[in-house]
Amino acid sequence: MAAPGQLDKLDLVLESTYGTNPDTGYTDYPYDDFSILPENDATVLEKATGSRFSLYVDTMKQDVRGNLTVQVWPDNVTLAHRLIGLDLDSGQIRSYSMRWYNAADGNTYVITGAKCDTGRITISEGDPKLKMSMDFIAKSFAIYSGTDGNGNGFDRIGLQTLPSGASFELSDMSLWWAPTTITSADTTAAEEETQIEELTIELRHNLRPGGKRDNTSGFEKTIRRLDYGVEDAEVSGSIVMHLDSEQRAVDYMNYVISRNTGLAIGVKFDYPGTGSPADKIYYSIRDLVLRKVDPPASIREVKVMRFNGVVKAKAVGQAPVVFSSTAWPS
Repeated sequence: MAAPGQLDKLDLVLESTYGTNPDTGYTDYPYDDFSILPENDATVLEKATGSRFSLYVDTMKQDVRGNLTVQVWPDNVTLAHRLIGLDLDSGQIRSYSMRWYNAADGNTYVITGAKCDTGRITISEGDPKLKMSMDFIAKSFAIYSGTDGNGNGFDRIGLQTLPSGASFELSDMSLWWAPTTITSADTTAAEEETQIEELTIELRHNLRPGGKRDNTSGFEKTIRRLDYGVEDAEVSGSIVMHLDSEQRAVDYMNYVISRNTGLAIGVKFDYPGTGSPADKIYYSIRDLVLRKVDPPASIREVKVMRFNGVVKAKAVGQAPVVFSSTAWPS
């Protein structure tokens, strides 16, 4: 067991080779939520046995799946966005190794080849801290009890330390809706949306575990490859409709009625300070196709209009959502 006072701890490191667990370079990560377990596809096999009960139930395949939610500080901007598949290098989703100590059972879980399948950027009035969450598929999974000589035990995982500065919040966010072209000049645009109540950007990489697996390392069935599908992106949120926003409600509805397929959205978070690794972060959503808007209809409540839409890419090879921590990605 861990020393008194030590609970769940998570370390992660970028892999130079997919599925290869590096010995060094791990970063202790303050996370909001984390879970990881193998999932078995237990299937009833249809066999004529003469019995009214199922006699043949087998494990057809095994996947390693989990989820991770982290808060975004200026100190961890790059790592957080790489985790969910933004800030890509060579158009590929990065793979990570993770070591997680679970105080509930006293074991250390070692995960290799973890890649994001679905990533989300979320912020709202109810949870005003900017957060990244990802559902991931991993290549392998192993359990170590106590300590071992290979650095996989709990004694090798550092206690998490929070960054010293403030994190990005809803109050730091500015949103520009439907400018013709999103540039840094839009910081003074008339389209600035000041009454956004929640915003979610979702990226789906549509990973598919490869069919051939390696069962030589004990119980774990190692995935040899992850294939990429077409990347999808969606945007949803809600906007408070009052004061200067009446006309905007009409505009949003007209976007749907007219079947507009070329809305552009710009999002900026301006950290209230200077000298941090990233004081400002930007998202450029180049072409949003709205599915629908739900106009205000509540009684005795502040009127809130909800919207959701699918993001399309501008052209072949151009990501639908572009992130930058250095300059506005026009």
